Amino acid sequence: MDTRNTTILVVDDEPNNLRVLSTILNKRGYKVQKAICGNLALKAALASPPDLILLDIIMPKINGYEVCKQLKSIDNTREIPVIFLSALDQTTDKVKAFELGGVDYITKPFQVEEVLARIENQLTIKNLQNKLQKQNDRLQREIEARKQAEEKKDELISIVSHELRTPLACIRTALELLSTGHYGVLEAKGHQFIDIALTNSDRLLRLLNDLLDLERIEAGIDLTCRENCNIADLMEQAADSLQAMAEQSEVTLSVSTMPVKRYVNPDHIIQVLTNLLSNAIKFSNPGSTVWLTAELPETGDVEAGSNPQLQNLLIKVKDRGRGIPSDKLESIFGRFEQVYPSDSHQKGGSGLGLAICRSIIEQYGGRIWVESSLGGGSTFYFTLPDLPANYPEFSPASERAIDLAAR
Repeated sequence: MDTRNTTILVVDDEPNNLRVLSTILNKRGYKVQKAICGNLALKAALASPPDLILLDIIMPKINGYEVCKQLKSIDNTREIPVIFLSALDQTTDKVKAFELGGVDYITKPFQVEEVLARIENQLTIKNLQNKLQKQNDRLQREIEARKQAEEKKDELISIVSHELRTPLACIRTALELLSTGHYGVLEAKGHQFIDIALTNSDRLLRLLNDLLDLERIEAGIDLTCRENCNIADLMEQAADSLQAMAEQSEVTLSVSTMPVKRYVNPDHIIQVLTNLLSNAIKFSNPGSTVWLTAELPETGDVEAGSNPQLQNLLIKVKDRGRGIPSDKLESIFGRFEQVYPSDSHQKGGSGLGLAICRSIIEQYGGRIWVESSLGGGSTFYFTLPDLPANYPEFSPASERAIDLAAR
């Protein structure tokens, strides 16, 4: 320990004790302040707070107990460690010293090595406490900064929700009216430009809607709106909603369900299924098949999310498309991730669909992953544990979630 910048205040009404202790501490490299009575000790501590105080108890006018009590009542001196050094050796004396805020107690006559060891021990503890306090302060500042960032992000989401979606919808409506020719016949080039504008406005609206969906899901909104749903019904609904898309792409949808019930928000699960199925259809070749299946694996076959004691329902979406590179199998579940940069333009995706899927499934205690090989297609898996209706993760929405929901 570096003692050169460490100051110790020694308080004792016996000049000889002050001299002996000062000599010992100076030889060890400590800076020493001396006070021959309680009043001088308080003045010295307030004028230049030391790193530690060695305090005698029996002194005239104001004893060591009272000195310690006053030190602990003042902000500038409250955290200074006080070691009592006294001839009083009764248990009651020691207990009183600790009750008043002392950190240690040394009985006179003292051993030099014991005094030094106890001083070093308390200074080490104080140093660690100071470091811990600095870390706590830094973490608190980071928490406040992140809190402010979250608030700003929520404000941005509100702007996106109210200030962008409405004008975009109006633009799209105007473009559709122009395309009908009601306000004048357009040449072929004019129709082409309007089609381009409609396509891009649709893409931007999907992006905004996906962003808002993701924020609502991650904030825990609608998790309390759960029902005991038959997952087979939700699978059929999702497949039916994409049947037209599949036929247009010349892709066959094959659905194999199980009459298994789970406490979920049905809209959430349908959103996951439609995201996965639409991706599978988009990246499948004409004439191929996309499979949607559900099963209850044997215990231990599939990880059970956050609780291995809960039985999982395993749902798969399989295609024979172009596949996913091995280095993308995890990253594709991040925000704005695309396997190929051109996908967002050619396939119309926002890059948020799989991030939404992961967020939803993890909220329900499950997990989602993909197995794939280039040219051999992909299989997306997700699990739904059999969570009870009062599962603790589905507590009332946080203040942030409530605030977002109100927007």
